[in-house]
Amino acid sequence: MNKLSWKNVTGRLKAIEAPKTPSDNADFWQDFKARATLMRQDEPAAERPRMPVALRWGSVTALALVLIVAGWFMLPATLGAVTQIKALEVVAPHSGVIIMNDQSGRGTILWITGMESKNSSG
Repeated sequence: MNKLSWKNVTGRLKAIEAPKTPSDNADFWQDFKARATLMRQDEPAAERPRMPVALRWGSVTALALVLIVAGWFMLPATLGAVTQIKALEVVAPHSGVIIMNDQSGRGTILWITGMESKNSSG
């Protein structure tokens, strides 16, 4: 690979001449038109009439209201699943089972007594 110093690079760049721009006004426009034909010259699409702002906002508000009402009627009567533990079968040796249902907090406390193991202290 041939490595050039910066002096050689700047010297070569100065030796290259930029293409001369057309000096005459007619030459410039002729060159401009020739270049313009190379690019797509699409006309802008015709503007179509828009709905008034109040009608647009009114339709969006009506749609939102319909969705809210439909969602309200689709919800079940109770928001959470109401399940209560009525009985429980415990296979391990135990002395008793206490089931407490909390109606206000919709929770259940399950207490199994007498499951002490002979191998542990508890």
